[in-house]
Amino acid sequence: MAGAWSSAKLQQWVRLPTAWIEAGELRAFRWKAECGGQETAALLVLTVIAHHSDGSTGVAKLTYDELSSKAGISRAMVSAALDILDDRNLIDRTVAGRGTYGLANFNPAAGWAKLPAKGLYTGNVVAAFQHLTLRNKNELAALKMYLLFAAFRDNDSNYAQISYDKITQRTGISRETIRPGLSILAALGLVHVENTPSSAIVAAGSMATFNRYRLAHLDSYRHAGTTGRAGIEAFDLT
Repeated sequence: MAGAWSSAKLQQWVRLPTAWIEAGELRAFRWKAECGGQETAALLVLTVIAHHSDGSTGVAKLTYDELSSKAGISRAMVSAALDILDDRNLIDRTVAGRGTYGLANFNPAAGWAKLPAKGLYTGNVVAAFQHLTLRNKNELAALKMYLLFAAFRDNDSNYAQISYDKITQRTGISRETIRPGLSILAALGLVHVENTPSSAIVAAGSMATFNRYRLAHLDSYRHAGTTGRAGIEAFDLT
């Protein structure tokens, strides 16, 4: 079974339903004393399920051992993660028999974002996930932002462009946690963070700047240097 889901079988990207992210449901993933790691594990497992889901049905078939190794977490954490995802109606367990997981509200025609897949794997595991400890609230913030950026990525520019205020509003992450979370994403090679001039002129007469975020291993040929959009205006997502 394990060999059937090697990275060689993975697509470059997969479809991730986004209605729940757009509705602010990332806010439900909160760091809690003594069990915050389970919240982080839930997002890791959701990502792995999405990576291995069928492109037309949104259904993945994975064993506990596969989920454990690919996400870099224990079987106990896998169990807790699946309970969280099930309770929050983000997956449908045993949708096509034992060991199957369906992405909730999956529609291959609409309501999804591109989520990087194959490029994240070394062998049969997500390389970046192996470095997470599940003991740090900043890791949870990082994963919440990762999925947020995927959901709000502009397909033409290949960037997500969103202010700190909107990140806080949509994810529940405190402003002081955003920068450490971004540092984790950058260090793990999951997101490229760019500080870009805006055409807005601040009162002192200098050029304002803003951050924008590009997911690694996703349409990597499309960026500011190739699209000619290096100086696009900053905007807030509503």
